[in-house]
Amino acid sequence: MENTSHFLFDNKDEKYFLALQGKAIGPLTAHEVFERVSKAEVSLMNYLWKEGWSDWKRISEEKEFGVLIPKKPTLESIEHIQEKMVKKKAITSDVKSYFLYHNKTQYGPFSKEELIHVVKSGKVGNNAFVWVSGWSNWKRMSEIAEFANVAAKVKKEDQPPKLPRTKSTSVKEKREEPRKPLVARLFLHNDEDVIVAVCRDISVGGMQVLTDRIPGKVGSKIRLNVSPGDPSKVESFVAEGEIVRHLEDGRGFSFRFLKISDQAKKAISSYIKS
Repeated sequence: MENTSHFLFDNKDEKYFLALQGKAIGPLTAHEVFERVSKAEVSLMNYLWKEGWSDWKRISEEKEFGVLIPKKPTLESIEHIQEKMVKKKAITSDVKSYFLYHNKTQYGPFSKEELIHVVKSGKVGNNAFVWVSGWSNWKRMSEIAEFANVAAKVKKEDQPPKLPRTKSTSVKEKREEPRKPLVARLFLHNDEDVIVAVCRDISVGGMQVLTDRIPGKVGSKIRLNVSPGDPSKVESFVAEGEIVRHLEDGRGFSFRFLKISDQAKKAISSYIKS
């Protein structure tokens, strides 16, 4: 207790009696009382008495032990805490983890504030669909309180496909291969940059990576170490390939597998069918 005075240690007079578990303990010096408080054997709420007093007092009521009572924090400390809370909320709200399905097209990722801004603009209604990493399926805006309250009333949206597909730009991409969303952490070829992203429309032939950090131009050859969030669905695997397209909204890219193990292909195929 850094704010204790030296007189507590210097006072050798045995004048205090402590009420402890129904017994009177003492006589004790001020220093001995302090030692019991510091060791949590008694608290400032325990009672003590000395000759000349007409009744028991709590330790905190005796001036000699007043220095043991913690001082009230300043108002500046409250302002500091509030500033930290505001900063924390700002960082949390900026995480881009929301995906939107509207007019048969999937968009994202958005932060919560970005998506609320889109909803308030009136471009989507409460029948549009939202998906966040960890959800087993899409949800309508009307099912999510924070969006339903600001969603505009528009015509009913079509149900999103269970296995959404995107436009392709090459012969290989046009092949009708089953696809399915996959949440995964991607380690780039240089082992220095890390992208946390949603792999949209993954198939045995490739995948689309939804992220606002695109690692290269179209045609760039990259090596990815894919670590899915749920290893029980798809185990981690390594794939080499090329970027075949940047998504129109600039929030991701299409990636074609050029080299991938048969084991990884089998795991992807089983995941899509599950």
